[in-house]
Amino acid sequence: MDGHDQAHDTLISSQETLQHLRLAAGLDIPTLARKACLSITQIQQLECGQSGAFYSDSIRTQASRRVMAILQAVSSQH
Repeated sequence: MDGHDQAHDTLISSQETLQHLRLAAGLDIPTLARKACLSITQIQQLECGQSGAFYSDSIRTQASRRVMAILQAVSSQH
């Protein structure tokens, strides 16, 4: 498996984790978007692996990390 395949597998895993954490936290997409200061479209794209709503890959990565941190915090409160 080359670096591209590993990066692709990691991206798929993080997408699945993002959606799983959101559902486990009991949050819908609009609520998560408000908490993360992102648009509904951006949250949907993070969950689907798309990037058109982000200016760059680095901004998309930062948004993904922020969303993951929010979801982990909400999940730990339950």
